[in-house]
Parts: sequence; C-alpha cells; structure tokens
Amino acid sequence: MPVFPETDLKQASKTLDRIILNLENQISNPLTLSIGLALLGRCESVQGLIQCADEAMYQAKKSGGSRIVEIVCEEQGG
Repeated sequence: MPVFPETDLKQASKTLDRIILNLENQISNPLTLSIGLALLGRCESVQGLIQCADEAMYQAKKSGGSRIVEIVCEEQGG
C-alpha cells in the first residue's frame, strides 16, 4: 500500500495515474487497476484509514476499467 505523506488528493491521484499508464505500457496483456485513494481527514486510526481506502477500492472495482476513487476518511465513533 503506497503512502504519500504531505500530499493532497490531486497530487496523489496524478502520481497514481502515471503509475497506471506506465504499467499499461509495459504489459502486453489487457490490464485494469482499481485504486482506492483515501485522504486522512478526521480519521483517528490507521485501521480507519485502511478501511476507507478499501471501501474506495471496491467502489473503483464496481465502476469498471482502470479507475481511481478518492475518499476523505471521516471515521465515525471508535
């Protein structure tokens, strides 16, 4: 799981777009990547942040194709 400290969603998304393009250009077989990108908002735990990224990844998978879904982690309760 890549971590981009001190990076906003736009910067992280651009970096991930470049990674996707590089992978697609290097692999001859069809490839799609579903990426969940979570921004640390009011999320108070690493586990909460991972859960947010996981939820975003599943949203990306449901949307199909190579896609990045961005989410701001707003962890509720404990």
